[in-house]
Amino acid sequence: MALERFKVPALISAFVSLLHNFANIIVLYLGYGVKGIVWVSFFGALTGAVISGLWIRKKIFRYRFVYNLSAFKDIIAQSMPFAAIAFFQQANIYM
Repeated sequence: MALERFKVPALISAFVSLLHNFANIIVLYLGYGVKGIVWVSFFGALTGAVISGLWIRKKIFRYRFVYNLSAFKDIIAQSMPFAAIAFFQQANIYM
């Protein structure tokens, strides 16, 4: 059963890798060099993230972004002691 759940993500990853390799070959053939490869890598990673996100949203669960102010206040309140310790450690280093 577990192998069936990873079949589609593996196919998406293989498809994105194949497109990435073809794009690298075309970019090098056209003479864009290292800058072209960097741009292809950037857009390839972005495309893979978009395809994976759409697949996850469609097949696994429908996520939505929410802003819960009380949860963020709680996280900030819990992290303040660590922030103060980090601040004083940095101040101590530069004294």
